[in-house]
Amino acid sequence: MYLSSPTLADPSSTEDADIILEGLTTSAARLLEFQENYGAVYPSGSILSRGGELLVSWPTDSGKRVLGNASIIGSFAKAQNTWLWAWDNSSVPASLAQVSFSIRGFSQANGIDTFLKSPQISNLSYAEKLASVAILFDDYELIFAQERKSTIVFLAEKNIAWKPDS
Repeated sequence: MYLSSPTLADPSSTEDADIILEGLTTSAARLLEFQENYGAVYPSGSILSRGGELLVSWPTDSGKRVLGNASIIGSFAKAQNTWLWAWDNSSVPASLAQVSFSIRGFSQANGIDTFLKSPQISNLSYAEKLASVAILFDDYELIFAQERKSTIVFLAEKNIAWKPDS
């Protein structure tokens, strides 16, 4: 699942809204760029944890795979309708949540409360909006979501390239 087209609701301030809109717009543009570079990809990527980092591998329509490094942004609990930033989740090692910590640091430096707490979310759309801001940090190229039984985990991916033939 990829983030959808730019729409906006629920930010707590105009500055928050501007950052979220920039994240959504940038995410949409980077997704198009990704598809131009790699063709069709299927939302069934494999996530592997190796040596303190997350690797994501995607199948493409050419039969080759695309590989990149990922960082966990946060998660949305479906039944509770809650968002939890990865930096605030004790089950996510800090080494796998770098982008989340970058968002928190930026928010602390700029006094932006929306990204400093794990707020109650009214729907999945708002969780997508919060996750979209990750595209603005640390050279991330793609934001995507991995659906689990009770949660949806949002990740940012960078260093995307064709997987070497093995």
